[in-house]
Amino acid sequence: MKAGRVPELAVHQRVGLGVHVWWDAVTSRAFFTRPALWISLIVCLTVMAPFQYISAPSGYVGVEVVAAIAWALLVAVLIPVALVERRLPRATHRGILVLTAVILLAAARPFVNEGVYVLVYGGAVDLTGMTARITSNIAVWLAGLSIIAMTVRSIQLTRGSRRRLTAAIAALTTGRRRLARFESENRELLGPVISDLRRRRDEMLDGDIDFTAVRDYADEVRTASHRFEERAGLDLRVIPTDDARESVQPQRSALTMLRPAPYFVTGFVFLVGAIPYAHLVAGPWVALAAILIGIPVTLGADLAIRLLARGRASARRGRIIVAVWFATGIVMTIVAHLLIGTNEPTLYVPLVSLPLVAVALAACTDAIARAADTAHRLEVVLAMVARTLTAKTASARRPLRNAAHVLHGRVQGRCVLLAAAADEDEATPEVVLSFRRETDAAFDSVLAFIAEVD
Repeated sequence: MKAGRVPELAVHQRVGLGVHVWWDAVTSRAFFTRPALWISLIVCLTVMAPFQYISAPSGYVGVEVVAAIAWALLVAVLIPVALVERRLPRATHRGILVLTAVILLAAARPFVNEGVYVLVYGGAVDLTGMTARITSNIAVWLAGLSIIAMTVRSIQLTRGSRRRLTAAIAALTTGRRRLARFESENRELLGPVISDLRRRRDEMLDGDIDFTAVRDYADEVRTASHRFEERAGLDLRVIPTDDARESVQPQRSALTMLRPAPYFVTGFVFLVGAIPYAHLVAGPWVALAAILIGIPVTLGADLAIRLLARGRASARRGRIIVAVWFATGIVMTIVAHLLIGTNEPTLYVPLVSLPLVAVALAACTDAIARAADTAHRLEVVLAMVARTLTAKTASARRPLRNAAHVLHGRVQGRCVLLAAAADEDEATPEVVLSFRRETDAAFDSVLAFIAEVD
């Protein structure tokens, strides 16, 4: 692969990821939510208010009334759409319904504003510049609701991953506690049983060594061997543990939930909503000038944020993002004054709209990044839990299985030989000494294996 292809592939991957995140938000019932409802009201009353109806400073109140009533009417239309969306089983159908509804209602909003203004204040119908107003509304609402939906969806995914992560860590903690208790009980069991078998062997060897005595001792060894084998196959979930304390997630401030959006994104979203209106009120050349000025200004803000926020804590980074974009909003307001003039009532909209767009995109970027980071950590922890518990469980069972194997193979084998010798009256002192020495070696190997595993 050529070196020049690497940046191009990285861009394609990021674009593909962005499209995937957006489409997932569109189709996951995250568009029509309470956050979207209240943020849309704020946008309707501020940056997207119908300022064309202002003829005097007192007209601001009328504009807000028109915007609020129009918003309520459009929300009433969207309620049945949202109910239908929640009942559609297929994601593709939900996505088509959501996008169609948003585009149609955004396109209808200028007409609804016009109708409310005429009915409430008795003004004359004015459809001048409807194309620009419709274009601005579609661009703003499609972009704005998409940003909100992606943020909401990413937060949902983060919370879901965090719950699973907490459960996985709790499972690991509980598993380790069970293993610790299992191993402790094993040590308490193995040592005394081996000591008891050694003591019972000595008692047998000090008494009359006959077939019956050796057979009875062999039965005790077999019983201990079976006990260890059953213990080695124990389901550890039956071992009780102390209840783990539920971890409490620290509260995050709003400023820590902001992260710089990708280059050009904030400026692009802002200009897509602003340029049609600039074209309407001042013509194509002013719109072109706004683009030529707006792109380097917003790109400069992107660069300044990354320069100033490098290595900073998340709260300090959030303050820098808000401050830089507010300053950029002031710059774009001055640009609007220079390009459009001082009598236009919408000149101060960039002062609010640009920081609002930037903060929304910063929150969305942070939510997406945290969702991806939490999902990655969840994947790592789940793999670690399975790998760790499997390995430690196998290790904890080994001393029991080894003890069962030694008792069944070596000690019982020596008992068979001793019983045969006793039955033939051939249990000489040499045979007894050999039996004692070999069984001692077997018992010592069990205890040594326990120490080795520990």
